Amino acid sequence: MLTLITSLLFFAVGTVVLTSGIFTLQSNHKTPANRAFFALTAAIAIWSSGMAMSTTANDAATCEIFRRISAVGWSTVYAILLHFILIITGRAPSLRKWWFYLCLYLPAFFSVFAFAVPNPMNPFPYNLHQTAFGWTNTSQHNIWDWMFYAYYIGYALIGLLLLYRWGAKSSAPVTKKNSRIVRVSIIAALFLGTITDVVLSSVFSELPQMAPAIMLIPIISIYHVLQKDSFGITKGIDKKTSYMILFVSVLAYIILSALQVLLPEKSFAIASVVLDKSEIRGIFVQIQMFISIYLVLKGNRPGYIASLIINSISLVTAIGFLIRNKSTSSLPGIISYTGVLVIISLIRAYKEKNDDYIKRINTQTVREKFYSSVFKQAPVGIAIISGTEFTRNEEFDDLNINPAYERILCRTREELQNTDWTTITHPDDLATDLAYFDQFKKGKIDYYPREKRYIKPDGSVVWVDMLISRFASSNEKPGDHVCIITDITNRKNIEATLKYNSEHMLLTGLYNR
Repeated sequence: MLTLITSLLFFAVGTVVLTSGIFTLQSNHKTPANRAFFALTAAIAIWSSGMAMSTTANDAATCEIFRRISAVGWSTVYAILLHFILIITGRAPSLRKWWFYLCLYLPAFFSVFAFAVPNPMNPFPYNLHQTAFGWTNTSQHNIWDWMFYAYYIGYALIGLLLLYRWGAKSSAPVTKKNSRIVRVSIIAALFLGTITDVVLSSVFSELPQMAPAIMLIPIISIYHVLQKDSFGITKGIDKKTSYMILFVSVLAYIILSALQVLLPEKSFAIASVVLDKSEIRGIFVQIQMFISIYLVLKGNRPGYIASLIINSISLVTAIGFLIRNKSTSSLPGIISYTGVLVIISLIRAYKEKNDDYIKRINTQTVREKFYSSVFKQAPVGIAIISGTEFTRNEEFDDLNINPAYERILCRTREELQNTDWTTITHPDDLATDLAYFDQFKKGKIDYYPREKRYIKPDGSVVWVDMLISRFASSNEKPGDHVCIITDITNRKNIEATLKYNSEHMLLTGLYNR
């Protein structure tokens, strides 16, 4: 039982970690930090999945095969982590040189060669023995082990130093906080991983090596920062997803998959209902379907990716069982998993479209509020006019005349909407105004400025500087236009006074001569 629990834990960790990497890469695949984070999660997923398979292996030989696969992950993860830290701390110029990559990944290459590839230099890299937790490995502390210790501890310390200097040199509180979060998570993972995989495994050989699960700590921390501002490199990820919901859902799904394999052939009696193995397996598959749909609905895109991964694995496993055993007992499962993949894809497509509509509506609402605020608070008069009338379509009913326009003409919006602008234009300006407007309607000009006079309700005159421009959405109605006016009555009065004084002084001077 403990063996199964340990294996399921590793599978769940691998799935959740890989989901985080895929989602981050999908958000912005061009960003180097996102690509490095995906590579980091892929390495941990290989590490965790290999450990899960080796834990439940039937014999030591099979266990060693999966241990070697797992070694590809844990041999490269520390080099990739340092690579990621170099990117987020602004050390990217160093990464442009090919020899730097060679030096960076050389220890990882030697580790893969020693522990993943069968070779005469390290013919027996694992000391395997079976315990209550499944197959475990006891470190031999040979030259290859010590080289790996130096590699992972050294790279972790270099990464911590870079993160510390990055936070210390920055004056931005967000950068200091991000540096501290990632630093603490790496220290915690380094300490706990060393205790469980090196110290305790040497003293108590029965205990499992839990480093793959512990690596979830820095992954969660880094993903948390990527959600917010992506370390200041690019925009953060839009939607947050609870790691707890994701992890528990994936773990429940994997447990149900394991129970389907472990079910005995006998029937089960629940109250007066008797269920055989195939019926119970069908119930488990339906529960898995509900979990998959829940992940898509609740977990946003990461939930969809996780659901896609676990159902794809289940489908491949069921097909493999069908081919290997030449039995149709797995056929209902194949149909169910295929159906689930189709359903979650349709739900995701609908959800994305719905989210897009909501986003558009919210954006449109914000824009309308913005334009409404600008329209109503503008210091110049603005009116949307159809032909010679101030009325427009119902969609512009509240925005066809702004308060400044009413104030300048001393007329309310309701009064203006029942008025033709030709009736309130000064008679001396009307002919010229209509001539310009006729050219405007015929499309000969797109706009025209004018200084003109309007007549107020009390008979007085207001001078305005007017600009007429075509209304953007009125292609089928060439007479629709925007009228913008500025009150220039004071300026005109001053000009008239200056002109009068100038002429009066000239005449007075001639008379005095």
